[in-house]
Amino acid sequence: MADTTTSPAVPAGWYPDPGDPTRHRWWDGTAWTANVHPPPGPAVTPTSATERTKARRWSIGAAGAAALVLIVVATVLVVRSGGPGYPSEWDPRVADIVAFDEQARGLQFKHPIEIEMVPEEDFADSVRIDETDLDEEDLDEIRSSEAQLRAFGLIDGSTDLLDSTSDIQSAGILAYYSPEEEKVYVRGPSSPRR
Repeated sequence: MADTTTSPAVPAGWYPDPGDPTRHRWWDGTAWTANVHPPPGPAVTPTSATERTKARRWSIGAAGAAALVLIVVATVLVVRSGGPGYPSEWDPRVADIVAFDEQARGLQFKHPIEIEMVPEEDFADSVRIDETDLDEEDLDEIRSSEAQLRAFGLIDGSTDLLDSTSDIQSAGILAYYSPEEEKVYVRGPSSPRR
């Protein structure tokens, strides 16, 4: 005959601690465990270390996102204000080039930038390759290229490949933009702006 006095099993969960009703203790389904905590409210669930780590990461991510939003807003405000060093209009010496460029690309410049006309000799010097900027690997590559060109009879023994490349480069560049200075340097007379 079956025992009808046995009470049904209590499922595992957080229950008021029988020894201290101000806190909850974890019942594993068969016995009370050592895990206790104050009752947070009606629905009490354990918080694992993984959940706490996720919450901490979310907080750090939210703080990073807020900082990024502030940086973007500040950048937009500076760009929309035209920036502190931008001229109010294009230099008339390059106005035709600006108009052509905008039409050819189908885009408008956000603001004018400073144009500096550089005398021919100074401009050519500024775009030449500076050998002191090259490391040993670059110099080895140039020497190897010179040897190959000499072997094919394309250059003679007196040709300096670095110097020749600098000559070609300086002759082919008419202008360049310096992102550090936010300025365009143009080969030409340094006459004052009209």
